[in-house]
Amino acid sequence: MELTTDGSPKDRRILVATSACLLGHRVRYDGADKRSDWIADTLAQHLTLVPFCPEAEAGLGVPRTPMRLIRDSQSLRLITLDPPTRDMTLVLQHFIERKMVQLSAVPPAGIIFKSGSPSCGLKSVGVWHPETATTEMGSGLFAQACLQAWPLTVSVQESDLTTTMNRGLFLERLFVMDRWRHLLECGQAPKALSRFHARHKFQIMSRDRQALSILGQLTAGPPGEPRVAEYGRRLLTTLAIPPSHALQIDVLMHLYGMIKKSVSASENKEFLSLTEKSRQLRTSLHEPLSWLRFQAQRCQNRYLLEQWYLFPDPRQAAIPI
Repeated sequence: MELTTDGSPKDRRILVATSACLLGHRVRYDGADKRSDWIADTLAQHLTLVPFCPEAEAGLGVPRTPMRLIRDSQSLRLITLDPPTRDMTLVLQHFIERKMVQLSAVPPAGIIFKSGSPSCGLKSVGVWHPETATTEMGSGLFAQACLQAWPLTVSVQESDLTTTMNRGLFLERLFVMDRWRHLLECGQAPKALSRFHARHKFQIMSRDRQALSILGQLTAGPPGEPRVAEYGRRLLTTLAIPPSHALQIDVLMHLYGMIKKSVSASENKEFLSLTEKSRQLRTSLHEPLSWLRFQAQRCQNRYLLEQWYLFPDPRQAAIPI
């Protein structure tokens, strides 16, 4: 069996639970779908997408009366819009309990929810407060249950995946957290925590220097599961921050410092020129990154070759965005 550099099988497909309507299933309240070509065609070729539709699977029918979330003084309820209004909260909650047991057999590494859905939306669902006649944004009932059950699962909604940048960030988070899961499942943590951190250091640094410091302290802390769990929580939170251009320039310079003595004066000058152009936004980061990758491979610099920031998982790199 061929393995990736973190010891996981190269042909292992990451499991991502996905709202069925995004895969083209006609399960929405109006009998239609909300198919996403990138999710249904592209991601499906590289990941294992498991469809779900809480409202259809709960037996509410297709088509069905549209519903909305209402928060009163006691609870959050799912109510039909068309008269006579009916409270469908218990029906959906019973489904959620069964579905969580089913999915827990092999918990998903990621979840893609349908935005705006009263069952699946992530902070995109209008929640009506009848006592104050106001609406606030919240998450659907099934989405809330998933976030509570699997806090280290990479959860997004399809509206977060409309740009190349956001798709790339989603995949990066997904593969990092998949490696984290593999570390836990193999019983390698906390022993291998320092090595894991060292290989992801620059992905973290490109987002938040303070988080890098805190996570680094956790790797050096007293042994035990609490610090491992805290590391996982902070890692996922940090990865949700988009990398900043300034911090990525800093990352490039740190990586360059690991190899500059192994290359010629003219090559050093070339890298510094490329990086300065990137700093000034005259060129993209791709050019200095490509330089670092080439020199790391030419010089067989082990430290650089092991950096996920420079050399993503081949399975991740193979997914068009």
